[in-house]
Amino acid sequence: MVPPPLFLLCAGRLAASAEPDGSRTVGVVPPYQAQPAPPSWLRGASHCLAVVRSPHARHYVYEAYGDSRGQWLVRYLELPAAGERVGLIQQVFLFGSDPLQPPELPGAKDVQFRLREARCGGREFRLVDRRDLLLRAGPVPPPR
Repeated sequence: MVPPPLFLLCAGRLAASAEPDGSRTVGVVPPYQAQPAPPSWLRGASHCLAVVRSPHARHYVYEAYGDSRGQWLVRYLELPAAGERVGLIQQVFLFGSDPLQPPELPGAKDVQFRLREARCGGREFRLVDRRDLLLRAGPVPPPR
């Protein structure tokens, strides 16, 4: 589970906006949208947590999966350019239906992803939102 103080800091990102980090869709990965649409708070809350855990990611894929019980599995895949720092290549968050409840952090062995579905903790999730995003353009930071 995400530590409550960190999650409360991110809870301020619950308002809906185009993209919480000002990024834009690039289209390297084909975008996908289906029903049910994820709640408006999901993108902001999950993005805030992903950035805190991997602050150097500039190009990434955002995927949201929903289940029949109102739970949301969110995956971020970092797509680093040559010479960029690499943080966490994959981050996965399991959110409930309550936006103020901190998400769980399932382990890599607990989640299996397929083309438009995922399985986590014995539950099936369907892909409902996917796009690749690029943060502001600028020089690539030197590797450490």
